[in-house]
Amino acid sequence: MSHFPLTTKRLLRWLTPIFIFALLWLPRAFQLTEFVTPDEPRWLTRSANFYQALHVGDLAATYQTEHPGVTTMWTGLIGFVLAFPDYPAVVAEQIGTTDDPIKGVLESHGHTPLELLGSARGVVALIVSLMLTITLLMVIRRLGWPCGLTATALIAFDPFLLAHSRLLHTDALLTSFVMLALAAFVFSRQSARPGTYLILSGVGSGLALLTKTPGVLIVGYIGLLHLLLTLPALVQRWREQDFLGGLWRLLVRPIIPWAGAALATFVLLWPALWVRPLSVLQQMIVESQSYAGEGHSSPLFYLGELKWGNPGPSFYGLTYLWRTTPLTLAGLGLLFLCSLSQPFRFRQEPRLWLRSVQFVGFALFFGVALGFGAKKFDRYLLPAFPALAIGAAAGWVWLISSLKRFVPAGRVEWLWGMLIGVILVGQALLTLPTFPYYLTYYNPIMKATQDLTDEMLVGWGEGIDVAARHIAAQPHAKEARVASWYTHGVSSWLHPGIPISTEKFWQADYLILYQNQIQRQMPARQMLLHYLRQEPSKRVTLSGIDYSWLYWIDDVALPPYVVEWNQQIRLVNYTLTAGDITAGQEVELALYLQNRAPIEENLNILVRIVNIDGVEIERAERWPFGSSTKSWQQDELWVDRIKFHLPQDIPPGLYRVEVSFYVPESLQRLPITSVATGEPVGDPLLLDYLSVNLLEKSQSQLNESVVGPLLFGQQLLLHSFEALEEPSSSLSAQSSSPSLKAHPGQSVQLNALWQSRQMIEEPLTGFVHLVGPSGQLVAQDDHPLAGGFIPSTMWSAWQLLPDRYFLKLPEDAELGEYTLYIGVYNPNTGERLLFEHDGQSQDAFKWGSLLLTEIE
Repeated sequence: MSHFPLTTKRLLRWLTPIFIFALLWLPRAFQLTEFVTPDEPRWLTRSANFYQALHVGDLAATYQTEHPGVTTMWTGLIGFVLAFPDYPAVVAEQIGTTDDPIKGVLESHGHTPLELLGSARGVVALIVSLMLTITLLMVIRRLGWPCGLTATALIAFDPFLLAHSRLLHTDALLTSFVMLALAAFVFSRQSARPGTYLILSGVGSGLALLTKTPGVLIVGYIGLLHLLLTLPALVQRWREQDFLGGLWRLLVRPIIPWAGAALATFVLLWPALWVRPLSVLQQMIVESQSYAGEGHSSPLFYLGELKWGNPGPSFYGLTYLWRTTPLTLAGLGLLFLCSLSQPFRFRQEPRLWLRSVQFVGFALFFGVALGFGAKKFDRYLLPAFPALAIGAAAGWVWLISSLKRFVPAGRVEWLWGMLIGVILVGQALLTLPTFPYYLTYYNPIMKATQDLTDEMLVGWGEGIDVAARHIAAQPHAKEARVASWYTHGVSSWLHPGIPISTEKFWQADYLILYQNQIQRQMPARQMLLHYLRQEPSKRVTLSGIDYSWLYWIDDVALPPYVVEWNQQIRLVNYTLTAGDITAGQEVELALYLQNRAPIEENLNILVRIVNIDGVEIERAERWPFGSSTKSWQQDELWVDRIKFHLPQDIPPGLYRVEVSFYVPESLQRLPITSVATGEPVGDPLLLDYLSVNLLEKSQSQLNESVVGPLLFGQQLLLHSFEALEEPSSSLSAQSSSPSLKAHPGQSVQLNALWQSRQMIEEPLTGFVHLVGPSGQLVAQDDHPLAGGFIPSTMWSAWQLLPDRYFLKLPEDAELGEYTLYIGVYNPNTGERLLFEHDGQSQDAFKWGSLLLTEIE
C-alpha cells in the first residue's frame, strides 16, 4: 500500500477487517436449515446436555464424548441461549444421543430441532468467520496485502471449508482455531512483540485441543517448526560451548508463553477438568485412540471398491484433488515453480516464500499424520485447506511479481487488484451456484475426467431434505410412515410423518434411498437393486449428481427375495455384511421373519454358505431366533441374527447365502412362494452372496496379467485373463503368457476376472473360443458369467466376478497355432457386447495363441 495517499491508507486500514469479515460471513450466514447432516442431531443433544450440566453444577457431565467437542458444545450452548434460553430450567435431565430424543423434548416445549440447529449453526459461522478474519489480517500485515487479499479470496469461497463452516460440528471450528494458532506462531518470529503472537497462538492451540483430538497435531507441528527454526542458532551455541544456555534461552524460554496460554485455555474452558482432570484426560485418550484405530464400523466406498478398514494412503491426496478448486491448485503449482526459482526466493521475496512454505508444510504434516489412522473421512482433512490456500496465494503473488517489470510503476497496484478480483470472482462462480448445498461441490477438473460416484463416497445428508420436504407437502403427511437412510434428524426433522429405518421399509408408505447408502450396499444389496430398477416418485439431483430417490411403496412390487415358506413364514427383509470380506472376518445375516398363519409344529431354519462347487463353508441350523415356531403369534415380527466366522484359509471368491426351512422330524423342506408373483421359488432360496478377498486377488491378477482392463459394452470390465495348462479349481496363475503350449486331447483351464460397472438388466453369457489355423472353431466354452452361480440381476455395480472356462482339445486336432478369443453376449438376443481396441469396436478379445504340439 506504499503508493496510496495517507488518507486512503487509513481508510483501508479500517475497511479491510470489515471487508474480510463480510466476505467470510455473508456466504455462511443464510439458509442454515436447508438440510441436516447425520452427526448434528448428536451434537445438538450434547450441547443441550452441556448446557444442562452447567446449569445444575454437574461439571463432570460436561464430558460428553472423546472428540472432545468442547468448543462445539459451547457453540451449541450459545445457540440454545439465543433461541431457547430456558432449556436447562425446564429440562431437568441429561438426554441420550442415540435415536432422536431431542426432537420430542424440544417440540414438547414449543421449539423445533431445526430452529435450535439453525441458531447454533449461525454461531459456528460467526466464530469461524471471526477466527479466519484475524488470521487473514495477520497474513496481510506480515506477507503483504497482495498475498493476504489473494488468500482471503481463495479461503472465503473455498467450497469445502464454506460448507463445513455452516454446520454444528467439529471440523470447521478446528480448522479456524488451527489456522489462528499456526499464523500467530509463524509470524511471531518477525514481530517486535513475539510474546503477544505466541499467546494468541497458544489460545488457538488450546481451542483446537478442546475441539477435536487431531488438534494435537498443531501442537506437534509448532514444536517441530520451532525446533527446526531454532536449530541453526543452537548449533552455533554448541560451537561456542554454550549449548545448555542456548537451549534454555532459544528453545525453551520463548515457547513458555505459548504453552501457558494453550494449557490455560484448555483447562479454563472445560469444566469437567475442574473436578476430575486425570480421569477425564485418560478417558478421552483411550476412547479417541480406539475411535481412530478401529477403522470404519461399516464398509467404505473408495475408488470403485467397497472394503473394510483403512482405504489406503492415497485417500487424503485424492480427497484434496476432488474438494479443492482449480484456482487453488494453480496457485500451488505456481508456488512450486517459485520454489525452483532462486532469484525470487533469495533476492526478491524470501520472507514470503519462507512463511508460505511453513503453511504448506503444516498441510502436508497434517495429511500424512491423518493417514496413519484407520478411520478416514474427507472432512478430517479440512484444516489443510486454508493452509494450502495461503501457499497458493503466495504462488499467485510470485506470478505477478514476475510480470511487474512489464508494467509501468504506477500501474502495479492495478495489476494486483486485477489478480485479486479475478480470483475472487472465479472462486465465487465456482462455489456460489451450489448454495446452499456447498457440500455438493467437486472439482470440475476431476469431474471432467472421472465419474465421481465411481470414485468417492458421496453424500452426507444433503438431498434427503428435498425428498423429505416433498413428503411434507403431500396430503396426510403427518400419518405417513417414512423409511429413510439416516432416519433420525436428517429426514425426520424435515417431514411431519413417522420415521422408520430402511430395514423395515415394507412397513412404510415412503422410502428414501440415498447415494452413499447405495455405494455402501446397505442395508441389503438386493433391496437396493430392486428399487433402483423402478421409476422413483422423485429423483433429487444436486450439482448434476443424483443424491436421493423417493418411492411410494404401494407403487412398487415387493422385491423377489420377499417369499413365504408354506404360506406360514414370510421373509420381509434381510441385512447382510457388505463389501469385500476378509478371511476370518465375522459376517452377520439378519432375517426379518413374519408369521403369516398358525404353525402347528416347530420348524428349523437352515442357512448355508457355499462355494461355486457347492461345497458348504458354513452353516447355521436351529430354531429361528432360538424360539419355538409353534409359539409364534400371527403377524409377529422376528429378527433372527446369525453370525458366521469365515475360515482363515477360505479361498478368494464368491459364496452363495442360501436359506431353507424344514420339519426336523421328517427333514421335509417347506415349499417357497414369491409374494410378489405367487409363483413357486426353488429351494433353497438364494438370498444373496458374499465377496471374499476378491479385491486383493484382483490386484495381484491385474499386476500379473498381460491383459489390461477391457470394457465390454460399458457394462463389464475384464480385469484379467489367464490360462492354466492343467485344470484347477484355483484362481492363482501358473502361466500368464499370451502364448501357451498344449497337446491334442489335453484340457486347458482359463480364468477370467470380470467386474460389473453397473446394474445388469439381462442375463449375460461369457465365452472362450479356440479357432484353428484354418479359421475353424475347434473348442469352446459358453456359459452364464460366473458359471450362473450368482445370476447377473443380483450383481451390484463394481462387483468382482471370478469365472472359469474349460477347453477340451480334440484328439485328432491338427498341429499348429490356434487363437484364443474371449467375449460376452446376451443369450436372449445373441448380441455380443462390443469393446474398443486399437481405435476399433470389436466383439471378442483376441487373448493370444495356443501352440498345439506333439506329445513327447
